[in-house]
Amino acid sequence: MARASSDYINTGGGKLYIQPYVDGQLSDAEVYFGLTNGVSLSVDKDEIEQANTEGPTQTTAKKVTKKVTGTLKFDTPEISARQLARAYGGKIVQLAQTAKSGEEVALTVSPGYVYDLGIVNLTAITVTSADGNTTYTRDTDYRIDMGAGRLEILDSGAIGGNTDIKATVDADAFTWERMAAFKLGQLEARLVFVSEPQTGVRYKYTFKRVSIGASGELPLKSEEFAALEFEGTALADEGTTGEDVSNYFDIEEIPANS
Repeated sequence: MARASSDYINTGGGKLYIQPYVDGQLSDAEVYFGLTNGVSLSVDKDEIEQANTEGPTQTTAKKVTKKVTGTLKFDTPEISARQLARAYGGKIVQLAQTAKSGEEVALTVSPGYVYDLGIVNLTAITVTSADGNTTYTRDTDYRIDMGAGRLEILDSGAIGGNTDIKATVDADAFTWERMAAFKLGQLEARLVFVSEPQTGVRYKYTFKRVSIGASGELPLKSEEFAALEFEGTALADEGTTGEDVSNYFDIEEIPANS
């Protein structure tokens, strides 16, 4: 029995899964990609035409498709080291800091400049002259970003140019990730999108091998919700065999959730 056209409604959600290739081989299993605002598929054709110039009106005598490209676009509001590494071919480095108490950092500073203390997650700070005879006042002589451990010397303060100072800090232990961009090259992965429309047919879209990278801009500062945009080009997966399956992508109907 044919479905009514009103059954075909795509408004709704779905989940995207990723299974990266490592050294040319698929990793062990799929993992959930993360929250996605939208997923779209476009197909572009590179065609050549042969014109028929006989007669008063020129017509197309023959058209040949040279190349077909399938492009998958999706985005995520989950801005994390993992997602940034996927977007920018990056390597994730695990970093850790032990707790600090009375740690001293010596600096030569000047007004109007900002200095990285090399210690983060500060809980207390005292800034003095190098000999300890002068104690400077926070938000008058200097400003401190306690989380990032960045010290700004204020123009209006008592700290002059090329002054030797000592910052004595306490800090809590902290572990974090750093993404080093363009270390691993373009990401290739198997992608599976399982649709969850509000009504109508559910589909599973299986993209056998996709070259994935960032698409568009990443808003570092904006009045809008941030989203990291991705674009993937469907590549041929030579490991896929069978008369009734594609080397590029398959779309199949699946049962509705009960």
